[in-house]
Amino acid sequence: MDFASELCSAATSAILDYLKIKLLGKMGLDDETGQGLKVASISSWFSSKIEEAMETFYEDYLTRNRTVDVDEFIESDSLDPEAYETFGGSTLESLIDRAKVRMPIRVINTQTGLVCDADAVEAHFKASPEYVYLSEHEGLGLFEMRDTIQTYFSFIMLSHRWGQSEPTYQEIKSGGISGLQPSPGVTKLQNFCHLARDKGFLWAWSDTCCIDKSSTAELQESIVSMFTWYRNSALTLVYLSDVLDDSEKSLRGSVWFARGWTLQELLAPKTIQFFKADWTPLSTCGCLPFNYKDCAIFVGLLASITGIRENFITQFEPGTEDVKERMSWAAHRKTTKPEDISYCLLGIFDVQMPVMYGERDKAFARLQETIMKKTTDPSLFDWVGKPCSENTFLASSPYCFCARQPGTLACLLQETISEYSTEETEGLPRQRFQVDLYNALKALGPNASHPANYIAGSKLQIHGFLYQVKDVLETEESGEWEAEFLCQTNQYYLSMESMDGMPTVVVTTPLRLRTGEQHLRLLPGSYSIFRPWSDRLGDSSVKAFDARGDHPLTQPFTGQLLRCIPGGRYKRVHTTEPIIVHPPPLNFFTAWHHTKTIVVE
Repeated sequence: MDFASELCSAATSAILDYLKIKLLGKMGLDDETGQGLKVASISSWFSSKIEEAMETFYEDYLTRNRTVDVDEFIESDSLDPEAYETFGGSTLESLIDRAKVRMPIRVINTQTGLVCDADAVEAHFKASPEYVYLSEHEGLGLFEMRDTIQTYFSFIMLSHRWGQSEPTYQEIKSGGISGLQPSPGVTKLQNFCHLARDKGFLWAWSDTCCIDKSSTAELQESIVSMFTWYRNSALTLVYLSDVLDDSEKSLRGSVWFARGWTLQELLAPKTIQFFKADWTPLSTCGCLPFNYKDCAIFVGLLASITGIRENFITQFEPGTEDVKERMSWAAHRKTTKPEDISYCLLGIFDVQMPVMYGERDKAFARLQETIMKKTTDPSLFDWVGKPCSENTFLASSPYCFCARQPGTLACLLQETISEYSTEETEGLPRQRFQVDLYNALKALGPNASHPANYIAGSKLQIHGFLYQVKDVLETEESGEWEAEFLCQTNQYYLSMESMDGMPTVVVTTPLRLRTGEQHLRLLPGSYSIFRPWSDRLGDSSVKAFDARGDHPLTQPFTGQLLRCIPGGRYKRVHTTEPIIVHPPPLNFFTAWHHTKTIVVE
């Protein structure tokens, strides 16, 4: 054994010893008592938890170069000592159960062409030589047992653009895929299964025939689980039916990049391969590795085509961070049914909601409401364009989150404001500024009350900062035609309170706003700029400050223009460009940082 192998072995042994001591400590036992564990269920549970901890370490640290907090893992709910009571059965049976849970509802046997559910897969395994070997060798290590079972239960998934005459579950549930009448869809499925078998996979999955779409319950489960299935797959095969050669032009033009469901099929898999129309491997970037995500050049090309950052393509984790950026990935994608543009994003944000075909655009409003319950990320409301029919504060589609820059006039205005702000801020006593910032963070921080945003009926109760508009002045740019939104737009300067009369905001909207010139003076509270609350605004830790030492409270932000309606409620004004607000340098904290909860319809 060479020095590197000895070092790796020693490190693994040290990690195992540390995990063992920590886990025994959580159970209230010392190491000597732990050595004497004789109860099968406790011993099996203990072994499984050590195995889970090691798997987490290897997956997160060795393969992703991520920091692993072992103590945090030990204290997590997954290592609850009470869990051994429900562990039950032998280690072999438990590992089989875990492997079944990771699989889709049903898969295709690539050797027989028959469709099988998880129980049929288990029965097939128990009739195999692998199971006989594991059963007869009870002294095998947990890792060897796990690897044998995972290899047998591993499956390959197909990602493709639906075409003509795709076979359904009802057509293959009896006789499998070999006896189907020839059609483009059948040929594609058969070629996929043959390729999967050649690659050594016993089980394969395709969305065309492995989901019983006549069952509402199964369709619901499949839609909310699909991201997880792609993540658990040993390999995802992307079939590009419209790519005939290896040129970059052909790849960029593939419709696969324009479909909604293929977004998660790109991000979820850990291992992925692309194939052309003739079922030969795509080699746009030359000879590619087994996992195309390991090729930096190819990942860069995918990033250029999709607009998704490379780190998201290679190491994507679902969640509700960076909501606007994640929404923008689907901005130019299409789905056959309008509801699917929302359902295909459930895995991206790691949220669940009922699937109700027929609700059309209301599904996207429900998606935003579901995301709102899990995050305070204000970028959920950072969109332009048409609002949804349910509430003016929610977007009508992912297209509203398309990355857009403020207009030229707005950019020039921001430069002027930035220069003005710098000069005025330099004149302020820096110590006083820091004291005011500290007091503001203390008032807005963990001890403050910040109610969660929620929707009741069609009314949205949202928490944040409300800044009243003092004056509205129409610019000379009004009346121009906006080609993107197919409408005529009007442009206005908005002067904010406590800003010494400076025009701090530029608003472009297809609507006509009331101005002070038209009404002699603007009624107080007619319009306001709203800034939704975010937890980072109350964060006083060092990580909250940027490289220049600026806190999010002092940085420019994207605001939403609201119109006051009777009853003290508000409606959002439809704009076609982002509204960028530069906080005032004078009287900043006293005049601008009082949170409140408002109602938006």
